[in-house]
Amino acid sequence: METSKDIKDIKYNDRKERKLGDKIEFVKKNAIYFVAGMIVILIIVALGFFFNREEEPTGGQYSEEGVEVFEVNAYPDIMALIEEYYACYAIGDFETLQTLATPFSSHELAYMELLSQYVESYQNLTYYTKSGLDASSYMVNVYLEMKFEGVETLAPGLDFFYVRTNEEGSLYIDNSYSEYNMKNNDNPLDMNVHNLIKEHEQHEDLIALLTDTTVKFNEAIESDVNLYKMVNETIPAAASAWMAELVQGVETPESEVPETEVPENSETETEVESEVESESEEESEVEPESEVLSFPEGTVITIEEATKVRKEMTTESDVVATLYKGDKVTVVMSYAEGWTKVKWGNKTGYIRTDLLQ
Repeated sequence: METSKDIKDIKYNDRKERKLGDKIEFVKKNAIYFVAGMIVILIIVALGFFFNREEEPTGGQYSEEGVEVFEVNAYPDIMALIEEYYACYAIGDFETLQTLATPFSSHELAYMELLSQYVESYQNLTYYTKSGLDASSYMVNVYLEMKFEGVETLAPGLDFFYVRTNEEGSLYIDNSYSEYNMKNNDNPLDMNVHNLIKEHEQHEDLIALLTDTTVKFNEAIESDVNLYKMVNETIPAAASAWMAELVQGVETPESEVPETEVPENSETETEVESEVESESEEESEVEPESEVLSFPEGTVITIEEATKVRKEMTTESDVVATLYKGDKVTVVMSYAEGWTKVKWGNKTGYIRTDLLQ
C-alpha cells in the first residue's frame, strides 16, 4: 500500500519533469477505491499528472438525438488527478487531498473521515467523461467496486466529479459539485453548472449506467450477509450518530465567549446550542399541545427540520433516530395522545404529531 510520503515523492518528481518540459508517460496499477453514493478512495503505484492537451481525445461525440455520449477511459490526466485524490482519501491525507479538490466544508471533511474508516480498498475503476460547461471543464462519472473492512464481497458504486482547469492550466476537482455539497449546500453553486449536471443526470446513458450498477449492487448485498449489514446497518448507524452529534453541537470554548456578555453566576447558552435546540424539536420539557392532530395511515410526510424519533410516546423515551430536512416518513397511525407512529425503511418510531405539520 502506498504511503503519504510515496505520493509526495511522485508529485515532487512530476514537478521536476514539468520544469524540464518533458512529456510524462502515464502508468497506473493496483487501484484502491471508494463510493457511498457518494465518496471514493484509490491507491496507485505510479501516475503521471501533466499531459499535452493536444494529445488527448477532442471529445464532443454525439448521439443521433444530439446528446453527447460518454468517452470511456479517454483522458489519462483526469484519471491521474482522480486517482491521486482517491489515494489521499485512502490513507487519510486530507491535507494533500484539498490541494486536488476544493472547496471543502469542515462538515464534509469530517463526514469523509468517518466513512473512510470502513473502507479497505477500491477496485475495477472505469471513467465515463462528458464535456463541462466550457471547453476546459469535464463531467466525470466513475464506476468502481469497494471492499469494506472484514467483508469479502465487493460493493459496486458510481461516483461523480466536476473537473476544471485553473489559470495555470492544471486540472482540479471543483468540489462544490460533490454529492455531499449538492445535497447540503455548504458551499455556493454556479446555477449554470448545477443545471448542466441535473440535465446530465436525466440522460439515458447515465441512467442505464446507474441501473446496471444498482443491479450489481443489489446482487452483491443479497449474496453476502456481512456486506448487507455493513451498508444497511453499520455505516448508516455511524452516519446517524455523527449527524446527531453535528445537530447537537459542541460547547463554545471560553475564549470565544466575550466576558462582558456573560454575567457571573448566570446560566447562558451559546448561539450554536440555541440554534440546535430549535432544530431539535424544542421538546425537552414540553409535552404535545392539547389540540389533537392526526394523519391518515399511509400518508407520506417530508421532514422539514431536524426531528427526533422516540421509542415510545413520551419525550422521556429513548431517541431511536434523528431525521433531517428532506427525509421522508410514512404514517402508521396517529394517536390521541399527540404522537404519530411512523416508518422509514424497515424502522418505526414515534414523532410528536405537531412536528409533522
